[in-house]
Amino acid sequence: MRLFKYFHQDRRSFLSDRLIRFTQPGAFNDPYEMQPFINSDHLVRDLEALYHENEDDILRSAYDKLSTEIRSELSFTTAKRIFRSNEGSLIKEINKGAPAFAAKGNEHFFQSKADKYIGVLCLAEKPDSLLMWAHYANNHEGFVVEFDCDHSFFQQGLGEDVIRTSLSKVVYSQNVPTTSLLDMKNFDFVLTKSYDWSYEQEWRMLLQNKDCKKTIPAEPHDICLFEIPAESMKRVILGCRADFELIQSAKKKLIGNNIELAQATIVRSHFGLEIRQVKF
Repeated sequence: MRLFKYFHQDRRSFLSDRLIRFTQPGAFNDPYEMQPFINSDHLVRDLEALYHENEDDILRSAYDKLSTEIRSELSFTTAKRIFRSNEGSLIKEINKGAPAFAAKGNEHFFQSKADKYIGVLCLAEKPDSLLMWAHYANNHEGFVVEFDCDHSFFQQGLGEDVIRTSLSKVVYSQNVPTTSLLDMKNFDFVLTKSYDWSYEQEWRMLLQNKDCKKTIPAEPHDICLFEIPAESMKRVILGCRADFELIQSAKKKLIGNNIELAQATIVRSHFGLEIRQVKF
């Protein structure tokens, strides 16, 4: 499978150092990134399930904190029976506090956690999107890199304990994804965006920021750079407005690397781009 990355011309250093940014969700141009909706009703069910799943451990921990004198008069079995007789009050308190807890999670939890640990690489299915060239390659003055995404680099991910572990296609929807504070293994909400973004035909890959090769301190988010293997790069496509300096720089950096060089040109008869090979 071949996918494409759009670059500003100022990122031409990528053609030699192959360092690419995996961006924190909070740095994206979409304010909905990593902002799933936490439904309070779902949260109540999650918290009740979590309590029942860990009930013995919770009760044992509470019992062990009692004084030695009380424990000498009250066995753990009796204490557990007394506590269970008051479970209704506990469940009632969970229901009462869930809306405020969910609201706080909606406002702060996911994006702040994600920005600390996760970087995202965004790729596109098409190299000839007029909008993508305009929005992400500086009005057609930049360039696009074509990747062979069957390469092992793109098969890695966050880890075995996360459902989404490698390159995955973004789903476009009219609804904000709903998730749970308790299920951090399911990253479907990272792959769901508004239909307004469907022109991007995007795929995403997630890695942990700590595994990057180079970090450039910046505010509000550090720039975390990962090295892309040269053999995964198949073609560089220059924008139809690429200047002489970018063209010459690309030729110099790519010569002898078995990477094709091409340039997009406008089609006069209709709206579109034609990609033509450039000779070194």
